[in-house]
Amino acid sequence: MNSILRYRIWKGSIFPAVLVLAGFIEGAEARFGSDWSRLLHVTVFADRSFLGGDDVTLDILEQETADFPVQFSRILNRGLKRSDDQLTVLGLPPKIVLDDLYTFEVTDELLNRSEPIRRRNQFSELTYYVKIENWKNTSFDITLRGKVRKNGFKNVKANLSQDRTTILRISDVDRLYFAITPLQAVSFSSGIDRVGEEGLKSPELIQYVAPPVPSELVGKKVTGRDTSFLVFLGIVEKSGLLDSENYLLAECPHVAFAGEPLNRIFEGWKLSPAEKDGEIVDAVVSIELNFNLN
Repeated sequence: MNSILRYRIWKGSIFPAVLVLAGFIEGAEARFGSDWSRLLHVTVFADRSFLGGDDVTLDILEQETADFPVQFSRILNRGLKRSDDQLTVLGLPPKIVLDDLYTFEVTDELLNRSEPIRRRNQFSELTYYVKIENWKNTSFDITLRGKVRKNGFKNVKANLSQDRTTILRISDVDRLYFAITPLQAVSFSSGIDRVGEEGLKSPELIQYVAPPVPSELVGKKVTGRDTSFLVFLGIVEKSGLLDSENYLLAECPHVAFAGEPLNRIFEGWKLSPAEKDGEIVDAVVSIELNFNLN
């Protein structure tokens, strides 16, 4: 069973839309429960200082581990404008702009469909299509095409490993980067029970402050579910507090969602701790926030 804590943020108030939600959300894909074996984390960003050429040049940059999503989540929380050193350590340009961050569920339907799945981010004017094939224990194939602002790319193909992050760099589209990570290989929550696992009593929110709607996004003319959601995987400690150093952004359409709203949660939220076999334990939870920008 896939379970999440889900809240709606509107005009400075917070409402628990669904405390424990199983399966599907309004027809959307299942949201980040205990089984991560079919979750594919995709981060898209661009080095806007680069002027592209006439032909697509694809560079495949393999990381040593799958911990890129955790490291990048911390960078987004601190702010891209202040993260030059951290980006350099990851082998990335010192000045980048976030175009999208999303986690796909690799369902049998997605693998068997003839057409790729479409993802659009209205903030960055990025639209891309993802085709995933040959999903195996060790590797899988991916094909990408799309357009960001006025620049298009197509027929970007790569074979990726299941045990690490792979960064695809497309150098004629504002030097666009796709960082792709199978979530099952991420180690930040290794050995910790996940909400949704059998025998685990889930945490419940008992103290909160409403995360602010980012002022720079208020009134943005965007529509649809994917424009206003922040989803992150965090660890609820035995104290009932969320670990502010170990978390992973699973869905973040704009960098502004990853700053003050996330800090407010870490500073002002407390949950009842998870329990297993009558004992209090740490637990991994998925928290989803829906920001009303109107």
